Amino acid sequence: MGLRMRLRARKFEHNRIERSVRQQQYNKRKIQDQTEDSVKRRDPGIQKLARSYNKHAPWNAVAPLPIALKGLFNLDVDDNIWEDIGLNDDDDEGPPPWLSSERVRKDIKGILLRDRSDEELRRLQHEMRAMREWMREEWELLLRAIDGVKVT
Repeated sequence: MGLRMRLRARKFEHNRIERSVRQQQYNKRKIQDQTEDSVKRRDPGIQKLARSYNKHAPWNAVAPLPIALKGLFNLDVDDNIWEDIGLNDDDDEGPPPWLSSERVRKDIKGILLRDRSDEELRRLQHEMRAMREWMREEWELLLRAIDGVKVT
């Protein structure tokens, strides 16, 4: 009798776990579907805004480059969306140096490369310290093992 009761209780526990897992999977799928629907609902509005942007420009502004609708959501550093030339009120100024000067662009890329190199150097120095510490520990273990062999 005790065996039947335990088996029945185990089966009910197993059923509760299965229901819980199914419910969690359903909730996860539901949240993912809602998120995807939300993103899809916003796409037409953003595309309409991009089309409107392409049709209108402020008075006496330098004409901005049109924004391509294809690949609009694959933003890249060099995309036209980031070029705000002619959108400010200063008519006397030309485009900013980061936009108009190839030398400035080259310098910016150089600074970014230097920053990445500095970061990599710090990472390698940390790795080197860890390897030295590991080697020191291994050397000490080896010396202790050698001393242990000589004693016996």
